[in-house]
Amino acid sequence: MKKQDGSQASRVAASGAEGYGKFKFELRGISTRVVVIPEHITLQEVHRLVQILFGWYGGHLWEFRDSTGRTYGRKHNDQWIAPSEGRLIPPSDICLSDILPERGGKLYYTYDFGDDWQHLITRMADPKMPGKYCVKTEGPDGIEDCGGVWRLQECKSEWHVPGVDEITQRLERVNLHPKKSGTGLLKMECEELEAVIKTLDDVEWGWLYSLGEEGFARVFQRSERFDRLIARLPDIRYLKMTSSFMGADVYDAGPEFRRYWRKMRDAWTRLRDKAGRSAVAPSFDSPVDAWGEIYKFACAAACLYGAVSESDLCELFDKWREETDWLKKATPETAAYALQLLRREMTSHDASVYFSDGLAISIAKYPQDPSTGLPSDDALETMLKMRRGRERWYPDTYADFIAYSIGDFTIPEEYDALEDFLVQKWNLTMKDPLEVADVDDVISSVYFTFAAGCGWKMAVEAVDARFGLSDLTSHEFSELTKILMNAANATRNDLNWGYTPNEMVAIHCQGDTASPLAASYGLIVAPNAPIVRTDAKVGRNDPCPCGSGKKFKKCCGKGND
Repeated sequence: MKKQDGSQASRVAASGAEGYGKFKFELRGISTRVVVIPEHITLQEVHRLVQILFGWYGGHLWEFRDSTGRTYGRKHNDQWIAPSEGRLIPPSDICLSDILPERGGKLYYTYDFGDDWQHLITRMADPKMPGKYCVKTEGPDGIEDCGGVWRLQECKSEWHVPGVDEITQRLERVNLHPKKSGTGLLKMECEELEAVIKTLDDVEWGWLYSLGEEGFARVFQRSERFDRLIARLPDIRYLKMTSSFMGADVYDAGPEFRRYWRKMRDAWTRLRDKAGRSAVAPSFDSPVDAWGEIYKFACAAACLYGAVSESDLCELFDKWREETDWLKKATPETAAYALQLLRREMTSHDASVYFSDGLAISIAKYPQDPSTGLPSDDALETMLKMRRGRERWYPDTYADFIAYSIGDFTIPEEYDALEDFLVQKWNLTMKDPLEVADVDDVISSVYFTFAAGCGWKMAVEAVDARFGLSDLTSHEFSELTKILMNAANATRNDLNWGYTPNEMVAIHCQGDTASPLAASYGLIVAPNAPIVRTDAKVGRNDPCPCGSGKKFKKCCGKGND
């Protein structure tokens, strides 16, 4: 009998602990159990095992998620229930060894979607002996319905901390039934993931590349393909849209995905090459940073020049290539890529530009009609026709150029006189935030009106809409006219590709403001439309509208002349 036992022990030693694996079960932030168990058990039995290892009662919903993004859950009320999107696989159809065949593989388990108990199962080195036993244990059991990890930390007086022997006894009491491995689900799911990889366009592949290389990606408009991909990838977190990322959806990649990416990158790249797609477009050493710069570059061009086409962007890239390091790595295709980003920005709440008919267009200058996606008036079309053949103005430095992308550009000092006029006329203290906002809004409206080359009338209407011009005296009308005229002639506008009317007249008319060409450059010499009053002007000798019974000049009209 002893000899027979010795032979059996020899066979076990020769083959190792075949059919068994050593796994580390972690209750995130709380406890760890390292155990040896049969490796060919189904996930339904792994669920029972986790319940036993951490003292759960099994009264809540649960879910597994593997390193490729597949999810497994139980049937509840004749429906498959799980918080994750995508297809849910029955846990009785797959074995633990199929998901974690090699050392280092990880499987995620969530129990009680309210308290959100997160568990991590990791395959370790092969055990030397078969069986069901505990190798190491740390930390307490969980407490059902206590409120999650943070509440459990506050309940230390109620903790039960089991030892190695107790965990081993728990394992001996549970019946685990190993099954044959190789259901084919793992292969099928990998094929589905590869199928999605093949269909990604260059932009979507670039986002995936960013997740792997940089750890996060700015996604300017999620596509169905990209959502399908994310649902199958491990350790990816979705961060809400933030203005600091220019309206992009932000995805964050954890270490598990980064490892998975390093393992799969070459194979996935070959898949794309076979599908006739480039590895990443455009190619930069640091894709996330570069794409952010590309986006800002295109926004700056649209905000400075009103509207830019793909060929415009190519010319601009060539202009700034020598001054910037990142542009030296760019290719002409980068311009087309920037426009793709702008197309995806159409639905963003923080968009400063929109895309229409092959152009990236500034929203501030040429508002978009939401119902059509087109400019709301013909000002853009008129501007595009009039500026054909004219040279383009460039800021002194690339930093000055890129400042237009975030609205951090300098409004001409001629607008200071407009602010002074508004403050003095309406007795503003500029200590009230509402007064400051009113003045800033008027100055911005007038600036963008002149920058778009929309003319005199709209600028006057912008002032009238906020403050009302009906009670201005003739002297004040004359003063406002001069102020707006000087501001318009000093404003860089789209009509002149960024040059001011004063600069164009100096270049092409030798400074002659009376030249017939001067008007074509947007130079304003006199109002080209009458200022429309909303109410009739009160005469000096008319009864004061306040009802005092006095003449206007003796009452509210004092000091108006």
